[in-house]
Amino acid sequence: MKKIKSVVLLTLAAVICLCFAACGEFKGYDDDDAIAKSSSFSSTYSVESKLLSSYSLSANKANGVKRIKDIKIPKDPEFDLTLTLEGGRCKIVLVKDKKVYKVCEGFTAGPVTLTLEAGTYSLRLVAESAAKVKFTFKYDGYGG
Repeated sequence: MKKIKSVVLLTLAAVICLCFAACGEFKGYDDDDAIAKSSSFSSTYSVESKLLSSYSLSANKANGVKRIKDIKIPKDPEFDLTLTLEGGRCKIVLVKDKKVYKVCEGFTAGPVTLTLEAGTYSLRLVAESAAKVKFTFKYDGYGG
């Protein structure tokens, strides 16, 4: 009887662990509405650096939406950024009034120019099963 209880308890524990692992996975990578609303981000390891005019993030097993900074930008801005990725998917977006604008996706290095109206935007990193992410962003001149 003890052996049966042990097997049942171990099976139940395994099912619970699998449920929690599956529940933690962000499933809204291609859903702009989910990105605009979400503020849930997880990783097994991350280092973040915020300076006066730059931001950097390194994360392992990144998953979800990370709000980085609200920035005031001029019309048609140019950003100097680097995004590197090993495995999974990752992109950088700007969100304004629940509308999502993709800045870059996957490996990107150097300046990126966007066609946008001037205003305040929320800069976010969106990751799905990303093994390793490194992101740097220089925002000199963009207040926030």
